[in-house]
Amino acid sequence: MDVRDIVISEFRSTLTRRGVRVTPRLLQVAEAPFDLNSVQRSVDSDIDALRRELRFRPSFEIQRQIRRREQMHEERLRQLSRQYALQILSYARRGFEITESRAINGQRLLKEEAGAGCDVYPCERTQQRGR
Repeated sequence: MDVRDIVISEFRSTLTRRGVRVTPRLLQVAEAPFDLNSVQRSVDSDIDALRRELRFRPSFEIQRQIRRREQMHEERLRQLSRQYALQILSYARRGFEITESRAINGQRLLKEEAGAGCDVYPCERTQQRGR
């Protein structure tokens, strides 16, 4: 699964549905505050851990479980991308130019909504709770 493709397509789709023209510059500014490579590594690591956990199960079950986990990650990433796009949209509707500092502020707001100990994705607090 390609994290960047999921995030960018959902971000673009959300803004487009709301009448915003998504330019390469807007995508560049919006992506700047995020380390999508780190998110990709986190998702890949989670999938690899699941694969190791299930290694003695039948291959069809392994594939089913992995697909479920990928779908879970994909849905979470899409949801965060939509929230972020709507935050960016709120700035634009108030007449603000979308700059890197506004994108960083949008990221900060997502972190606040996730709660203390969370870095937008994955949420450290959620992972600790599951331990």
